[in-house]
Amino acid sequence: MFSKAENHQNEKPLKERYDLIAHILNARIENEGLEEYQCILDNEFLEFASGVDSLKEKEIALLELQEIKKELQLVASYPSLFQKNMVAVGGGFSAGKSSFLNHLLGLNLKLPENLTPTTAIPTYCLKGEREVLMGVSQNGGVVELPDFSFDHKTLNAFDFDLKSIMPFMLLNTPSVPFEFLCFIDTPSYNPSNQGYTDGDRQASKEYLANAKYILWVMDCDRGPIQGNDLNYLQELYEEHGKQVFIVLNKADLKITIQLEEIAV
Repeated sequence: MFSKAENHQNEKPLKERYDLIAHILNARIENEGLEEYQCILDNEFLEFASGVDSLKEKEIALLELQEIKKELQLVASYPSLFQKNMVAVGGGFSAGKSSFLNHLLGLNLKLPENLTPTTAIPTYCLKGEREVLMGVSQNGGVVELPDFSFDHKTLNAFDFDLKSIMPFMLLNTPSVPFEFLCFIDTPSYNPSNQGYTDGDRQASKEYLANAKYILWVMDCDRGPIQGNDLNYLQELYEEHGKQVFIVLNKADLKITIQLEEIAV
């Protein structure tokens, strides 16, 4: 039997998770332009699409309009984000992306490290007056997350993909040294034979493709860049013309000749 104190201790994390889910689901954004766009999508577009014979063309058009809606939600909920140049930080699982950003930006609210692609939540990191972590709901609403740790253990405790109701987060902090840059901590890229689904791949690729610059983090202990990574980056360059800058993690542990071999 558990004591009252032990029961209270066990119930506390459960209540915190329940409260978080409730806050995210209740978060809404009130914006006249966004509501008008949704009205057009629900009514005028469907009426127009009824005259189109090709089901595939309808599907493609609807998906594109839904993506535009997501961008409009983000603009409406956090306008200052779009005054920044976006720098996406990508790389394979355990390459050290989040650790690199934690050190580069001098973050006190640390980005969680070594998360699997299925649990990692993309996070926009930008300069702000105070340090605060915010979650953005599927509805475009913003909720502060002041005392919640988004580590691997916590995210797995939800028993469902938290990204389905909170697709990304925003981290404001005065320590970011770059006024006009916003860094995006993206989900790790991994080939499909490591449990990485097409959906995970597409989500990761979208954040990289929409950024102005890409920093690709490599773990020096793993040797030269792998063929899967090269193909992935080649796709980004050919399809979107993205320039990629390679960051060698743990380079201080290698001598010059070893680094040259890795870079070849």
